[in-house]
Amino acid sequence: MQKSGVTFIINDRVDIAIASHADGVHLGRMISHPPCQKTSGEETIIGGSAGTLEEARTCLLEGADYIGFGPVYPTLSKEDAGPAAGLAS
Repeated sequence: MQKSGVTFIINDRVDIAIASHADGVHLGRMISHPPCQKTSGEETIIGGSAGTLEEARTCLLEGADYIGFGPVYPTLSKEDAGPAAGLAS
């Protein structure tokens, strides 16, 4: 497969990430779920989600390569977004 010079991340679906030869998968808060662990010999990027500093620490301890943090500001676009963390977090 020819690489295009961009990083290709699949959201939530490990099976599709593997089948599509994606660079990684964003697992939200499910990083420690057994099927989500890195496969040996592959450099798969694994992303997590956090809404607090403690959740961010947990993501890192569970092996996240990057963390999507938020929401920073209140939002109406995602019903399960949780409370806004603000900029002081």
